[in-house]
Amino acid sequence: MLNNVFIDIIMFRKELKFMKKGFTLAEVLITLGIIGVVAAMTMPTLINNINNKQNIAALKKAYSLISQAGVDVIRENGSLANLCEANDTDCVRDLFKGSLKVVKTCDKGAIEGNCWVHLNEWKRLNGDAAWSMESKAGVILNDGMFVLFGYRSPNCNFVDGIDGLMADVMECGDVSVDVNGFRGPNVMGKDIFFFYITENKLVPFGTEGTWTSTNRYYRCENGGDGEACAAEYISGVKPKFKN
Repeated sequence: MLNNVFIDIIMFRKELKFMKKGFTLAEVLITLGIIGVVAAMTMPTLINNINNKQNIAALKKAYSLISQAGVDVIRENGSLANLCEANDTDCVRDLFKGSLKVVKTCDKGAIEGNCWVHLNEWKRLNGDAAWSMESKAGVILNDGMFVLFGYRSPNCNFVDGIDGLMADVMECGDVSVDVNGFRGPNVMGKDIFFFYITENKLVPFGTEGTWTSTNRYYRCENGGDGEACAAEYISGVKPKFKN
């Protein structure tokens, strides 16, 4: 019996001595080096994925807020048609503005640098140059989001198209959104998105039947300019482009 106790004590001390054995400095440094290399390879992708998810969530929020503002305008006026003169974007902005939490208002001709980034500070998904937003009127919401309004056809009968390839959706104007304001990347399809204003609702660019769904240049993937991304993300499609 006593011998068994001594044997157990000896075995316990051997196990304890083994457990106390640690890593050498070289082993620790090698392990840390491997962790550093893996982190350097995966962190950019991880950060981009997080940013994409945040921007898509902000896009859906913007769609909900602006759509509800449009519903409020329709409730008061019957439709979104014939409420302003053609190209009177200040008028259209003011129609929607009453239902949005606005902290800053910008008139037509005073947009870039105030309610939108400068022309050379934003671009298309494929890297192509963007266009001037000075013809639009806009607001900044209380979360920093930019919202711009365009208005081309008071009768809401403008049909986009070229070379016989025409859209089915007739529009009054459009809404441009930068979901995180002055913060980057300021790229269409990443944090900049677009909607059509039709007679009775807001329609995301890229929705079936719109010009941005029929022309492949606007597609939401590598090589496309990203205008069609809004419809895909709102419907639950994940980004298909490489960051």
